[in-house]
Amino acid sequence: MSVQYKIQHSLFYIRQWLLRVAYLCWMIACFCVVSHAMPLAGVEIETRASAVFFDAEQGLDVKVDSNIVRVRVGSVLSASLSVGQTLTLPVGTTVLLAHSITNTGNIPYAFTLSANNVEGDQFDFNQLKIYIDLNQDGIPNGSDYLLLADGVLPSLAVGATLNVIIETKVPQVNGDVQGNIYLRLQDDDDRVQADAFDHVKIASDGIVRLTKSASAQKISHIEQIIFTL
Repeated sequence: MSVQYKIQHSLFYIRQWLLRVAYLCWMIACFCVVSHAMPLAGVEIETRASAVFFDAEQGLDVKVDSNIVRVRVGSVLSASLSVGQTLTLPVGTTVLLAHSITNTGNIPYAFTLSANNVEGDQFDFNQLKIYIDLNQDGIPNGSDYLLLADGVLPSLAVGATLNVIIETKVPQVNGDVQGNIYLRLQDDDDRVQADAFDHVKIASDGIVRLTKSASAQKISHIEQIIFTL
């Protein structure tokens, strides 16, 4: 067996090994970016592995490169919804539940949000409204607007967050009972991307509810802002 054949035979197996190493490096890189910041759809990731060894027969250092491994990132739909809340309120009180939705995928997308009564609990709410909370104060006012019946939210850019308000009213019920609201965030294929439960307890005794508001949402370092309780 000639020296040239031995070298070529060795290089073949080295390249095969390096190709596996390059593929493993690509998988590790993909795991790292998904764990921290997902790459945008369409981005191309490439990697190549290299090895240097000493060929005793030739007395030379030999460098071998693997083939380049390339992959194009596909579209990933993903979103998060803030956790549910528990409120204790008297009968007849307006219920305001603030939530935030974040697009954690890698493409802009318009998700669908629904709010529904939970079957089997102690009472139901008569009407559940969803407002887009543009000024982020947790109260339907100003430029905030009511979400249409189909529940389709405005398109969210990658990493963007949208604030919403669930508004309803505590019905006339007796005793210390609890009603629950189920929030469901889904895509066009009705796959649930995120969900949450809100809980409203009825207080038979008197309670005090404190509401805070600000005179301005954005100010400079020399302007004055007034908080009202």
